[in-house]
Amino acid sequence: MLNDRMIDKYYLNQKVYIVMEYPIFELVKIRYQDSMREEIVDSRLVTDKLRIQNTISLKMFCGGK
Repeated sequence: MLNDRMIDKYYLNQKVYIVMEYPIFELVKIRYQDSMREEIVDSRLVTDKLRIQNTISLKMFCGGK
């Protein structure tokens, strides 16, 4: 997957680059395409295609606190 880092990948509907892979833990370090921000995320959440999904915020369960 490291060779694919310049191919468009998506995480939470945003284009990202894969910076590093941690296969033992099934994690990848990603960098958002439009910023220098990096995060380590579950590798199964990084996809080749843009996925639009309806989500609900966990704040709604706590009354917005």
